[in-house]
Amino acid sequence: MKKIITTLAIVLSINSYAQLTLEHTYTNTYNNNNNSSLRLTNLTNGGYKYYVTDGINNQLVIYNVNHSIYKTINLPTPPTTYTINGVSYLSDQLFNTDALIEFEIGFSDPSNPYGSFAIYNETGSVLSNYFPNYNHNIYNVGGSFKYAIQLYNSDTTLVYALPGNLPCDACGGLQSGISQQIGGSERVGLTSQPMPNPSDGNAIIKYNLPNGVNKGEIIIYNIQGTQVKTYMIDKAFDTLVLSNTDLLAGTYFYQLKTNSGFSDTKKMFIIK
Repeated sequence: MKKIITTLAIVLSINSYAQLTLEHTYTNTYNNNNNSSLRLTNLTNGGYKYYVTDGINNQLVIYNVNHSIYKTINLPTPPTTYTINGVSYLSDQLFNTDALIEFEIGFSDPSNPYGSFAIYNETGSVLSNYFPNYNHNIYNVGGSFKYAIQLYNSDTTLVYALPGNLPCDACGGLQSGISQQIGGSERVGLTSQPMPNPSDGNAIIKYNLPNGVNKGEIIIYNIQGTQVKTYMIDKAFDTLVLSNTDLLAGTYFYQLKTNSGFSDTKKMFIIK
């Protein structure tokens, strides 16, 4: 009896401190294909959105952050022998500068074990050729976005300059699968995870400025990607104490900005 009471007390203690609350459940309809799992993007004209590929109805469904449907897009019929694997890199100002939503569709391809991909907009228009995929990424190079595509069964890598850009990526690489700034911590600096996290008052962040850089800024963003605070830093110290008493409870992100670029992004939780 004593053992049962002790176990119950431990469970109740864990639950009383739990910070996780299930908001919504999304269903992956492409047999656990990684490209069709739930993703996050930050639209220039719409803010943060979730999106998921619906393989049953051949649709791309975009959701608001409250999980209501923002827009449903019918996906194009793939070429003969191709099958849609999923959608990634969803944006509205990256692959061109009009107001239409655009995205990359990945296809299974019997001639290539890594598949192929192409860029479409929401009307079904093709914005790029079909590329035989091996490895490809989108990089933020000092504010200019590049599309680097290593072709299958080839020693060729193609680098395209993209005409548009993205809103501030305050998601640490989660946004649309966009890769972080090229250069690494040696060039742009780095920050630690906040301590404590979550916090209800002050949080401490350790930082490291890159060689040859003496000043920088640590910028705080809210969940909508809006900049809410900026702290000037230099090499006199390597620790910043963030006062969170004037911020609402919620999720925030921060980056170190120097004249060499932006560091990777960290997440911070504030409770009241």
